[in-house]
Amino acid sequence: MSKGRQVQNLILHKVKISHETAFDYEEGVGDRPKVSCEDCGGRCGRNWNNPCINDIPNRFFPKAEYKDELEYYIQQNKAKHNSHYFRTRYFDEELQQELMLFIRKKGRLAIMQNWEILGVMVAADWDIDLEEYGFYKRWYNTPVFDVDVEYDFVVEINCEKQLEKIEEKLEEVLTSEWKQRRRVEHDRQFNKKNLKKSQKRLVEIIESRENLESEQTVIRERLSRLKGAARVFR
Repeated sequence: MSKGRQVQNLILHKVKISHETAFDYEEGVGDRPKVSCEDCGGRCGRNWNNPCINDIPNRFFPKAEYKDELEYYIQQNKAKHNSHYFRTRYFDEELQQELMLFIRKKGRLAIMQNWEILGVMVAADWDIDLEEYGFYKRWYNTPVFDVDVEYDFVVEINCEKQLEKIEEKLEEVLTSEWKQRRRVEHDRQFNKKNLKKSQKRLVEIIESRENLESEQTVIRERLSRLKGAARVFR
């Protein structure tokens, strides 16, 4: 096997999911149908100050599942390795729907090639003419959190809970990163056979930490907008 072929086989393909994709999924394709008061089995007496049993969050985007499936798909499909942008259909078992994913190649770090899911929509709604006219490009390149936010106390509570979980996880990841950095330094001096393995693990931990920090920033911004809207509504 040639040296170039060996390097090709060493490339790891990592997929990142944009905040806009998660928003598209949770507020769009994964949105649960709303129940009117006439069909509601609750006993709130239409007292809007009481939580409603129908105010449940939409389906959360199963990021880990999508990442694993797409990383394996890209790894196995060498024709995609030279692509800068492509679409692919994905069947979501929970939704029982075929979705269309829009994926773009990002930067490369050593042997790690990064990709990002830019947006998701119901595959049946995709149209080739709109794709060629650049409609979807303008759509998935638009930051979703630039739009105005109306106040919803249930969304605020859910955001606060989600932020708390992220901060707990971030604390764990930061501890793991500190330990792994020490492991790398140890292997660099005393166990060079394991150095590449420990460095690879450190890169994965750093990526996890950066993703959590990015999610933390977005949720804090959304909470800030929600609380600003709350002051207006009150």
